[in-house]
Amino acid sequence: MSSTVLPRRADGRIERRVEHVMGMPISLALRGRHAATVAGDEAWQAVITQLRRVDEIFSTYRTDSIVNRLDRGELSVEECPPEVAEVLALGDEAERISGGAFSIKLPTDDGRRRLDPSGVGKGWATQRASQTLAALDDTDFCLSAGGDMVCHTADPSRTAWRIGIEHPLDPLTLIAVLPIRSGRWRPPVPRTVARISSTPEPVENPRVSPPPP
Repeated sequence: MSSTVLPRRADGRIERRVEHVMGMPISLALRGRHAATVAGDEAWQAVITQLRRVDEIFSTYRTDSIVNRLDRGELSVEECPPEVAEVLALGDEAERISGGAFSIKLPTDDGRRRLDPSGVGKGWATQRASQTLAALDDTDFCLSAGGDMVCHTADPSRTAWRIGIEHPLDPLTLIAVLPIRSGRWRPPVPRTVARISSTPEPVENPRVSPPPP
């Protein structure tokens, strides 16, 4: 699927791109020197290529993915790409820190526990892919993958990205708008109750009126 480049804002400094990978929309806002250059386009394509590779390894929906083959016992961890051991270690650490409230091994109807590292894998993949964007000179970006996002501003004096957080029970309502210049963010509650949209100022949502500045 080819990626979509959304129209540039009136100030001429922000370009947006979106493509479906890993079963969800991956969106990018670029602002600054490489917002609309070949280098910016190449960085975006590199991000998508990385995420497609992640999908081949970690998808729980593709029967031929590495993770599903590992779960079925067709592969050992040692036979998997090195990224698998890295993400499994993150999952183990998250389980330890949460006292067992989080786990990458989920119960199934047949009584066994199925390997599903997507709870940590998506954020890991987003952070990893963002390194390509961070290498763009004098360019700000906000990369979002299903709520996991990484924001960056090349110059701390620039306007922050404004992150609109949807109400967990009413996705048409924003409960907060956070100014973020650089950092990683993920929903503070489990998958289905919060989604976060990354937008440059002002907060944009065609069905929600943004709060006053």
